[in-house]
Amino acid sequence: MALAHERLYNMPDLTSLCTSTYLRDVIASAIKSNSERPETIDFELDSEEIPLTLDTAIPLGLAANELVTNCLKHGIPKGRPGKIRSPFGGFPARFGWS
Repeated sequence: MALAHERLYNMPDLTSLCTSTYLRDVIASAIKSNSERPETIDFELDSEEIPLTLDTAIPLGLAANELVTNCLKHGIPKGRPGKIRSPFGGFPARFGWS
């Protein structure tokens, strides 16, 4: 939540966040916090630029953090390299993680 607030307050119009920049920051933070060797985790985000309000950004950031944490905990063995890929866009038709 702090990241969303920080990003929003640094925006010129104080009304919206850039989706891809915000998600990249949230996910990089989650990888750094939950991986023994964050430099070995590759992340690929395919995101459309959709403006987010604070009311949307906070739950999205929490969901993204939880998904990445689960990927690291259950999908990538500790200390091993891995890749997390997310196509994110085409709302509401396309939203997925692999």
